[in-house]
Amino acid sequence: MIFLNIFLIFVIGVWVRRAVLMVGSIRKYSIMPVQAWDSTWAQVKISVIVPCRNEARNLPTLIPSLMAQDYPHIEYIFLDDRSTDDTLRILEDAARVYSRIKVLRGRPLPPGWTGKNNAMHQCAEAATGDWLLFSDADTEHLKHSVSSSLRYAQERKLDLLTLSARCVCKSFGEHLVQPMGIGCFSVWFKLEEVNDPNSSTPLACGQYLLIKKRVFDAVGGSEKIKDAVTEDLALFKNVKAAGYRCELAIGAHIFATRMYQSFKESWVGWRRIYLHALDKNVPSLISKILMLIFFSTLPFLILPAAGYLWASGNSEWAFTTLLSGGLCGFILFLRSRSHAALKASQWSILLHPLSALAITAILIDCLKHHFQGRKVEWKQQQY
Repeated sequence: MIFLNIFLIFVIGVWVRRAVLMVGSIRKYSIMPVQAWDSTWAQVKISVIVPCRNEARNLPTLIPSLMAQDYPHIEYIFLDDRSTDDTLRILEDAARVYSRIKVLRGRPLPPGWTGKNNAMHQCAEAATGDWLLFSDADTEHLKHSVSSSLRYAQERKLDLLTLSARCVCKSFGEHLVQPMGIGCFSVWFKLEEVNDPNSSTPLACGQYLLIKKRVFDAVGGSEKIKDAVTEDLALFKNVKAAGYRCELAIGAHIFATRMYQSFKESWVGWRRIYLHALDKNVPSLISKILMLIFFSTLPFLILPAAGYLWASGNSEWAFTTLLSGGLCGFILFLRSRSHAALKASQWSILLHPLSALAITAILIDCLKHHFQGRKVEWKQQQY
């Protein structure tokens, strides 16, 4: 019991440290203000770029939200990356209705390229804007989205701006995995260093990435990172390393994303992201697994066991019960703050121990894929 109490006190220390780092990090991130377009602004042109592969289910939500933007100087470039569903038909129908939409048909994937980088490269070649806004088909934008991000980037003299999204979950599997999957990045990456120009730490959201066209070209664009699976991190890293001003800001109030629509999709998607974001580093993957088991799962197993023993008349378990109960309550409180930043549902914080187990299983699957030399699959392509 003594060792168990020492373990719980140690875990409390770990979570308190995380809380301190979280507070320090949050202070370094701006909640980007919502700003409607004003005709006195600089009249720069923006190319909104959306690569699409089998996105027929998402486009009916995305397209109207983009067409409702209040910023007038926009061209929209959609690329159908050899889809096997109705993506191309939906895009061509939209182009007949909205004159600012340009639809490209994707070229075959060249050797050494990932699918999304190949699509982004083709779109960037066709873009005529002063700024490029890369977005994904699984997003939805409020009408001041483009105006707000452009104004913010101009006022802060940024060369690249990337925004965090509101996390939309509808199925139980999404609530189980998505908020926890995103939240892990705030623990695993040094968020306090992302916006520090003197640090090389990258973190970006590929669902909303605004960059000056000349800067994109100057750092080699998508061709420089053609084999990167986490292309958003790679681009952010290249731009930052070249000395340009980059920033990650909170944009959950101006756009949303429903990344995956089932537990299976979430598993496959996060397996791809984690494996490549962590550079297939085995010690790093193992350390993340152990952290989730010891710091996020065990406290929630100890609490009911200790509580049962205390309720059974073993008063010596009272301190352990109170200690583990306080720890679990503190963990859920921190998760609630994370959910608030993502605008995710608060009730799903109660899934924390199950979510931790799910992420642990995904990381174990990452190790399995790595040791077996298997590639991860996404959008019917393997990397």
